[in-house]
Amino acid sequence: MPRRGRDGSFSLYSRGCDEGFHSAAGAWREANEKFVVPAALERFAPGRELVVAEVAVGTGTNTAALLAAATAAGLELDW
Repeated sequence: MPRRGRDGSFSLYSRGCDEGFHSAAGAWREANEKFVVPAALERFAPGRELVVAEVAVGTGTNTAALLAAATAAGLELDW
């Protein structure tokens, strides 16, 4: 079933497993803390192309967060 995290982002929750796809803090916050921040995009010069391979995209939140951060940093992504 759909649910919103405390950050207002969309996520999913399984009643059968009593488990969410993301933390209660929110999918967007989790994606940034666990996927974007560790990528340390600031180490790359604007205009650089980065190659990204992602398996099991799920709800796409990690992808969206990385695309937003890369765009803000002036980076191109080859997905």
